[in-house]
Order: sequence, then C-alpha cells, then structure tokens
Amino acid sequence: MTESLQLDHEAKKEIESLSHLCLDQLKSVQYNHGEGISGIRNNADQCLRKEYSVDDPTSRTPERRTIAVPTLAFIEKLRTHALEELVANMRSSTKNAGGKI
Repeated sequence: MTESLQLDHEAKKEIESLSHLCLDQLKSVQYNHGEGISGIRNNADQCLRKEYSVDDPTSRTPERRTIAVPTLAFIEKLRTHALEELVANMRSSTKNAGGKI
C-alpha cells in the first residue's frame, strides 16, 4: 500500500511539473499574442493617420474644384464604330495599299 501511495506522489509531482510547464508556455503565448495585437493596432493607426491622412478641420469652406468634363464630340470619337464600317475601312485601306484581302 505504501508503494502505491509513493507511486501516486511521484505521479502527482510529474503532473504538477508538466502543468507548470504548460502554464508557463500558455502565459508566453498570451504575452506574444498581446504584443502582436499591439503591433497590428499601431500599424493600422499609422496607415489611417499618415498614409490616408484624414482631412483636418480648417474652419473654412472648401474651395470648389473644377472638373474637366469631356465634350460630346470627344466622347463620340472614343466610341467604337459599327463592325460593317470597320470592315469597309479596312478593305479600302488594303486596296489603297495594293494588297489583297
């Protein structure tokens, strides 16, 4: 019976030792996690404040910016022509160049 009690005490010591080791590792993980979160928050703060600088209130009415709106004629120039028209232009340009289609 004393041997069984002795084995129980030894097992308890091993379990406590392992438990303390696991607890220390858990504390380390929690600390590192907290440090990581702090770093992410600082980085996000820098991005939002510096790179995407928020407009500071100036107590002035903002000046109206002029926007260059293209004319209707310019927009029409950008439009793709009908397929038949494109084919006709291509045929006439190759005939003028002396080539065959």
